[in-house]
Amino acid sequence: MKTTIFYFSTTGNSLALARAIANGPKDCEIISIPKAINENMDVTASRLGFIFPVYGWGLPPIVIDFLKKLKLEKPRYIFAVATCGGTPGRTLLQLRDILRKAGAELDCGFVVKEGANMVTDNTGIVIFMKRISGREFLSGKERLNEILDIIHVGKKHKPETSSFSANLIGGLLNWMSSLAAESFKSFDKNFNIDEKCTGCRTCERVCPTENIRLNAGRPVWKHNCAVCYACIQWCPQQAIHIKNETRRYRNPEITAKDLMLR
Repeated sequence: MKTTIFYFSTTGNSLALARAIANGPKDCEIISIPKAINENMDVTASRLGFIFPVYGWGLPPIVIDFLKKLKLEKPRYIFAVATCGGTPGRTLLQLRDILRKAGAELDCGFVVKEGANMVTDNTGIVIFMKRISGREFLSGKERLNEILDIIHVGKKHKPETSSFSANLIGGLLNWMSSLAAESFKSFDKNFNIDEKCTGCRTCERVCPTENIRLNAGRPVWKHNCAVCYACIQWCPQQAIHIKNETRRYRNPEITAKDLMLR
């Protein structure tokens, strides 16, 4: 049985998990969503997986766009894993709803706890959402065997979520964010570069939306930002900054080269 896993990863968490899961079933391939989104994907695999981070208590916009373009013309077994540094809310239910509109069904969905892509301290609402989330999730490594056992036999597994209140509030906040989606594309106005920049093009090559180009050896953002912070996280010189940044995170199993899209 052929398995295809589509992944979106900016810190490397989702890619590392996709690779780990792909080592389980035979005849399994993993495909980057940013690479595939503009292709005419004729999916032939009878088992599909989607692995992605949680963005603002919901699906990343690039994943939503990809799902709406994907042709799912026949029944197949579909599973998903959401990597989350905070509270997942109803992210997997959002995925299920999109799949149902395409005539498909989410057969099982997991949430795993991984390092967050945020580079600033948690805001009050993030801390509040964690308090009402209702449960703690284990890491992908801790849940790997469980996930493999379930998808290997094509078993059903109810999509995992937070508590009712966290789902409700998170869903509302995510919906409000979607209304301002166009304004978020200009979030890159908040980025700045210091003198350590060497013009190495790493930021340009890891950007999932091709939002960065080099001008006279310096990155310039084109205001089609995915707010994924990949350019900040993977800059080898730590030359890209945002106001009030406090940390950087990259999955230790993944390199910048693994995530380069061009």
